[in-house]
Amino acid sequence: MNAPELVAKESKGKRRTAILCTTGDPYQPIDKKYQLTRKVLQNMNPNLKTLILTKSDLITRDMDLFKRFKNIELGLTITTLDENIKKVFEPFSPSSNARLEALKNLKQEGFYTYVFVGPILPYLTDLEEIFREVSPFVNHLSFEDLSLSPCRKEVFEAIKKNFPELEDKYKNLSKEFWIKKEKEIKKLGEKHNKQVRIYFKHTGTLKFK
Repeated sequence: MNAPELVAKESKGKRRTAILCTTGDPYQPIDKKYQLTRKVLQNMNPNLKTLILTKSDLITRDMDLFKRFKNIELGLTITTLDENIKKVFEPFSPSSNARLEALKNLKQEGFYTYVFVGPILPYLTDLEEIFREVSPFVNHLSFEDLSLSPCRKEVFEAIKKNFPELEDKYKNLSKEFWIKKEKEIKKLGEKHNKQVRIYFKHTGTLKFK
């Protein structure tokens, strides 16, 4: 609850990068009531390069505060535009249409915007469709592969229940599959004239230093 006070102290006088956020979401439904993210943005040093990533159209609430920052990038996560697939893996998140509309509104206000496609759901995420729908409203697209290490049981249960025809394909996912996905993404980036950023663990494009 004291995050706004902490960020005022910790960001004062600094010129680094702040990310909201990588392992959570700054615009969870409860923020409609508590507005902690809004208060954090009000207290944060505007000289910081600021990156925001969310699955929620609630991000548009704070457009007035985004204008405080000299360097800010605003992103929406979209793993699929198929609502039936989304309900399986993200049952409580805002609709894909709501996210597209949020991107459109942010872009119209002149902000730097991006889409994060992560994780890519093999044989379910339609990359061509995502490029086609989001390209008018984003500066770049970022991509992450699916890592089964922390969630193998949950993913396979979801696949077995909802997409049983894909069960064997998920069991046989390989490095070669992700190499092909990288090539597909790069070709789509060229086709739609969009910068792409690829962060794949399986192919080594995501590196930890």
